[in-house]
Amino acid sequence: MTTVWKDIPGYEGIYQASIYGYVRSVNRIVYKGRNHTPSQVKGKIITPWLDHSGYLKVDLYRYGKRRCEKVHQMIAKTFIPNPQRKETINHKDENPLNNTVLNLEWMTNKENVNYGTRVQRVKEKYGYHIIRIAPNGMIDDFFTLHEAEKRTGIPRQSIAYAIKHKTKLKGYIWEFFGR
Repeated sequence: MTTVWKDIPGYEGIYQASIYGYVRSVNRIVYKGRNHTPSQVKGKIITPWLDHSGYLKVDLYRYGKRRCEKVHQMIAKTFIPNPQRKETINHKDENPLNNTVLNLEWMTNKENVNYGTRVQRVKEKYGYHIIRIAPNGMIDDFFTLHEAEKRTGIPRQSIAYAIKHKTKLKGYIWEFFGR
């Protein structure tokens, strides 16, 4: 696949995006100072930086104003048609650092939230782990009360009560673990 560069919508003639997820400025003439002296500016690939949520961003300038833009959004807006006007860009491999055109797709917010392993990863990161300890010492692990109820057939309210009051339920000891 050869590198294809295209003007980024809203930044035509100033910045371009590539199908491999890079952003660059283009060679252009800018006018500096009070006298508006023309000056040749050589284009270059812009080094992205990582924001607090794990996405790559770049600083772009237009009309003397700086804007921080997410790289994956610019790549999708530049290369991927969106006839249904979906509002969210999804990374197919769930890696926010992989911004190639082949890895991006438009989705609704609902589709994006339910995509891939996101729900499981959120449970693991933010959910309480519930453990069930059998009399023989075997341990079962659950991510939520709902999961414990589903897998054991014991109402989640009863499990929560047993955890809170440190009592046995159906011969098992139940505990919150982690977080």
